[in-house]
Amino acid sequence: MIKLDFRARTPVLTQIQHYCKSSPENETGGILMGFQTANGIEVVAASDAGPNATANPGHFVRDTAHCAQILAKEFAVSGADYIGEWHSHLATPAHPSAGDLLTLARIMLDPDYNFGYFGMILAILTPSGSVRLQGYLASRPSQDRREYPH
Repeated sequence: MIKLDFRARTPVLTQIQHYCKSSPENETGGILMGFQTANGIEVVAASDAGPNATANPGHFVRDTAHCAQILAKEFAVSGADYIGEWHSHLATPAHPSAGDLLTLARIMLDPDYNFGYFGMILAILTPSGSVRLQGYLASRPSQDRREYPH
């Protein structure tokens, strides 16, 4: 079973919802920090987008240097590492976009990363101002699978 688990469920999810509500007119996002487990990932913290992020209603690019600093601090305290990303959508689409899926594929196929699993949280900011969170988990193909010539 593959799972996206939250050790401190309420604080992490509440934090992401707060970041979204603080950016009601533009997309926002950040990184997820935690641990790889045998069956998925365990999320223990999330960053904001950072002061030098760029954002508009349909796209955002996080402040990589800012997120790296937050990750370094979290790693020093808990040992948590970079295990995923989160970002908001302003009501539509209420599912990962083609760009979101391409980003996940690039990360999972990049030889510089060695992720067994990589998480993505999509935060949907509704017109009423509420935030609905949807978790996704990408997994690397099993190393045990072998392809045989036909």
